Amino acid sequence: MNHTAKPPPQEGPARPAEPGHFTADLVPHLVWVARPNGGLEYLNQRFREFVGRAIESLHGWGWREIVHPDDLPEVLKQWGRSLAIGSEGHAKVRLRRHDGVYRWHGVRAQSALTPDGAVAQWFGTCTDIHEHARAEEERRHRENRLSAQQAALLALGRDVLRSGDPADAVRRMTEATARALGVGRVSVWRHTTSRRAIHCFDLYEAHADRHTAGAALSADDYPKYFRALEESDVVAADDAPADARTHEFASNYLVPLGIGAMLDVPLRPFGRLEGVLCCEHLGSPRTWDRDEQVFAMAVGNLIALAQERWERERAEDEVRAAHATYETAIKATGHVLYDWDVERGRIEWGGSFERTLGYREEEMPTELSAWVALVHPDDRTALDREIRRVTETGTPFQLEYRVRHRDGTYIVMDDTGHFVPAPNGRAKRMVGFVSDITNRKRLEEQVQQSRKMEAVGRLAGGVAHDFNNLLTVINGYTELAIGALPEGAPVRSMVDEVRRAGDRAADLTRQLLAFGRQQVLQPKIFDLNEVVGDLAGMFRRVIGEDIQLGVQTGAGPLRVKADPGQVEQVLMNLVVNARDAMPTGGNLTIETSTVMLSAKLAQDGSEVIPGRYVVLAVSDTGCGMPDEVRAHVFEPFFTTKEIGKGTGLGLATVYGIVKQSEGHIELETTVGQGTTFRVYLPGVPQTPDAREPEAAPDELPSGTETVLVVEDEPGVRAVAQMILQYLGYTVLVAANSTEATALARSGPPIDLLLTDVVMPRVGGRVVAEQLQRDTPNLKVVYMSGYTDDAVVRHGVEQERTDFLQKPFTPATLAHKVRSVLDRSA
Repeated sequence: MNHTAKPPPQEGPARPAEPGHFTADLVPHLVWVARPNGGLEYLNQRFREFVGRAIESLHGWGWREIVHPDDLPEVLKQWGRSLAIGSEGHAKVRLRRHDGVYRWHGVRAQSALTPDGAVAQWFGTCTDIHEHARAEEERRHRENRLSAQQAALLALGRDVLRSGDPADAVRRMTEATARALGVGRVSVWRHTTSRRAIHCFDLYEAHADRHTAGAALSADDYPKYFRALEESDVVAADDAPADARTHEFASNYLVPLGIGAMLDVPLRPFGRLEGVLCCEHLGSPRTWDRDEQVFAMAVGNLIALAQERWERERAEDEVRAAHATYETAIKATGHVLYDWDVERGRIEWGGSFERTLGYREEEMPTELSAWVALVHPDDRTALDREIRRVTETGTPFQLEYRVRHRDGTYIVMDDTGHFVPAPNGRAKRMVGFVSDITNRKRLEEQVQQSRKMEAVGRLAGGVAHDFNNLLTVINGYTELAIGALPEGAPVRSMVDEVRRAGDRAADLTRQLLAFGRQQVLQPKIFDLNEVVGDLAGMFRRVIGEDIQLGVQTGAGPLRVKADPGQVEQVLMNLVVNARDAMPTGGNLTIETSTVMLSAKLAQDGSEVIPGRYVVLAVSDTGCGMPDEVRAHVFEPFFTTKEIGKGTGLGLATVYGIVKQSEGHIELETTVGQGTTFRVYLPGVPQTPDAREPEAAPDELPSGTETVLVVEDEPGVRAVAQMILQYLGYTVLVAANSTEATALARSGPPIDLLLTDVVMPRVGGRVVAEQLQRDTPNLKVVYMSGYTDDAVVRHGVEQERTDFLQKPFTPATLAHKVRSVLDRSA
């Protein structure tokens, strides 16, 4: 059946615009409505602006006049098919704008049906896709150009190395180069015996399809050009008459012949300058792309190799040298070169296949089916699909898949191939490269994992802030309630359970902040060996008698600057994780050492700052981890334990603390053999900080001074007031800086300011500065449930100020306030 659309009999005038047509004028596309037989009856405002004139002539079938003549037959055919079957239609077509310019549009037509299923109207849009189509065309042109260059190089390489007639081989090379680069003239010049001139060995003129020879150029007449050949690998003169290297040719050569650009490659057989490959573009100046320069240099290299082969009395020796040089160059790239005969299914290999895949030349598969057998079973479907696609379409091959190495492991390969054009138009050979990208894929996965952990960490930090405020209220009142209840009171045990639950919730919040690298740390300089030694005894009780603990500390003090409590948490979590991996016993080893790291990408995906690092390693002889577990081991709430036997935050907490301490963590694991975690912390040369004396657990210091509490959260403000009043202090409370300033001016003298850091409008740092203008000796304690980054942004650095992390207990608040008040100014 012929579906080509033909104009129907002339119908009456177009119907008036319907209400929906006014909406169509708001759409940023060309919108049209057609009758059931295909004749247009409505065009929206944008369509009228596009045409730029009265549109009555486009009604019915008059729209054909704005369709590009080359596109019209196919458009009519597709439109006819849609009219015949009443189904949705799509087309890609060029439409003429009011200025005469044709622009690509994507056309879509949709039918509106009557209740009995007949077509009532056609509605359609024309979307401008000109820029996309042009970019796609440029991409295809670039790929085709690269494919043609690659195919020409391979063909020329074989042709030159097999040819016994130098003159005939050079003629074929100049023709192929002219076609690949699209230039009017290509010539090969060779030095005379005196080396003071070059003469033309072959000149191919594309427009006349003829070869000539015999012209000569003297170095005395063109010294700058000859010097450029001596000093350069390529002379790319985009504007030859103006280029300093080629300007000498302008008056008597370039201008008369109409040469606008030159791309010349010195020929250096045996490393000596023996001639030049000259590519000349006729017309206006032309920019030589990098791939064109590389192609010309490759052709020049082929000519140089051929000249070596053609040297009298040393022909065979030079052929072997050229072949060895060519193979070495390919292997140096780390790629595997292949030549696939599509019809016979045969494959020839070159390049570094033994270094990449481990197979010797005689072991490489020569049949396509044998190569597919080396591919990972999960990737064979995709490979088969890509092979069918390229053989049916003749387009370039592009796929990443896994191939079995000779040692039995699988490596990830990037396979890129292009068909070699055939004289009859049907390509029968594909040439391409296979590259090992296993390391690149691994790095990409590490970076992706690092970004995912970063995002989850930010989420955890935001949630933890709200919990901190709530837990401050819950735990504070619970402590006060327990203190007010007599021993043996029936409700005391229930309140104590609430307190313990609040403590566990606070621990969970701290772990979330640690994972997100957003805790407010208390960094100090300390010796890691001392921390390991102090905890070793406790670890022996934790791991049980069936696990043998070994501790090997490095020589000398291993000083780091970090939060000692958090480092202890890291070590505890790693030891517990190792214990759980050995349910039937085994060996657990803790080691410390130092190492110098260079700049690189760490296993966790972050960049390593070069320098000295202190290493903490925890190893076990347990069950190890498979790859699917290892990939998620640092993610929060990921656990392989039974429900109720783990939160999944242990290793996530380790990861967060290490990263916030500017360190790195590595994991080595083998199923059935065990696991080793290595933590790298930057080493410091300073002496350890003095340890603060620990107060007796039952002491709850009190006082009679006046404390001003500034806190925007009512619950936290109230519990802080109650605790301090309970301890004997005179307490003033304010919800913001305005109230705080008023109380400071009208109330009793203030001895200490307890203020939240992050508050609406004016933060705690600004409040403190305002009050200290009138009371310079006013002491300040900052408190916050926000993350480290937020606190620092508000001008409070924990190392330099007195800081109280929410949630806090009455005891921590009492000790902090008392210690600050007792400190001399």
